[in-house]
Amino acid sequence: MKPMSQTIVRIRNYLPALLFVTQIIYADQVFTLISPEEYAEALKIIQPADLEYLPKAALDAPRIHVKSPTARASLVSPVDIEVHFEATNGADIDMKSLKILYVLLLKKDVTNRILEHAEVGPDFLKVTGANLPAGRHAFILKIQDTQMRKASQKFEIVVDG
Repeated sequence: MKPMSQTIVRIRNYLPALLFVTQIIYADQVFTLISPEEYAEALKIIQPADLEYLPKAALDAPRIHVKSPTARASLVSPVDIEVHFEATNGADIDMKSLKILYVLLLKKDVTNRILEHAEVGPDFLKVTGANLPAGRHAFILKIQDTQMRKASQKFEIVVDG
């Protein structure tokens, strides 16, 4: 065997062990964003078609950019969420105004549940290891800037398992 081929074989032999270690480290970061019981209760009351939401924003309101997960991506739980906020016309984002709602029959405020496990910056939110049951999940993000202009945006996460 050539030296390069030996290296590839060695890496291939250790790959399952490396993946296992990665999963153990990652498992410590997992938290339940929505429990299977909460999701099942919501499904008894509403259907996904009932979750339509049209965002309304003030002129020059902050912009909300959902970086991850990408639109309509099917994922395996736990999922990571990354959102960036962009202020306009010399304003700054007021991260204290952030609200994250899970859309059930009523909107359930899950802001604190997420913030306990999130990295929060002056204009971004990163969540690692959000555990969601299989199904379609809709969230509404609300934010305002330092000039009190408000914006909101809906995003969905589809979890296959």
